[in-house]
Formats: sequence, C-alpha cells, structure tokens
Amino acid sequence: MIFCIFLNQKEITVSDYSKKNQSTLVTGIPAKTNYSDEEFKNMIDDFQHWKKVRMIGSAAMASIYVAAGKAETYKENGIFLWDIAAGAAIVNAAGGVASITNIQADHRVDALFTNQHLVF
Repeated sequence: MIFCIFLNQKEITVSDYSKKNQSTLVTGIPAKTNYSDEEFKNMIDDFQHWKKVRMIGSAAMASIYVAAGKAETYKENGIFLWDIAAGAAIVNAAGGVASITNIQADHRVDALFTNQHLVF
C-alpha cells in the first residue's frame, strides 16, 4: 500500500542525499542521571561525520524534518515510544524508513528514522 503525505497542500518526501558529510542529523540527548565520558566521546565521533547536527528539542518535529526532506536522519536512544510513534508513520508515508529497536519495559526505545539512502 502506498501513502502520500501533504504539508500545506504539497506532497512531501524524504531527501535523496546518500552521504553523511552532505546530510543533516537531528538528535537529542535523553534525560538520565549519568553520562559517561565514553558515551559523549562516541556521540562526538558520530557528529563529526555529518554536515550539520541539530537538536531541536522535539522528537515529533525531528520526524517531520526527515519526512519533509529538511534533514536526512533522526536518531535518539532512550526516547519514549509515545514521543516518536506518529512520526514513524509519517516518515514511512513520506518514503523513509523508521526503525524502532531496543524496546524497554518503561516504553523507552531507540529510534532511527532516515531517508533510506544513507547506510548505517
């Protein structure tokens, strides 16, 4: 089944960028009480591969950025499922791929939404 998604009466689709050094990553840092130096080192190492990194403070808006082709990837670990569920459906309808993994008992998940042209 094929769906179309519209914004202001115009169909939106994910971008077609396939290289991180040309692409925008939207992410967030989940609320927790302790961050190790290693966690931040890994995050910074990842950021250095992207043209732009944005933290806009809203998982819902991050999803829409990917769906509308304004960013190529949204990823965040430890986000609550209810913060990204609708966005996952919108990204899929716009031609992207939404991956939700590592589902925890408290409904925290790891989310990776992409335009499907980037390889992870």
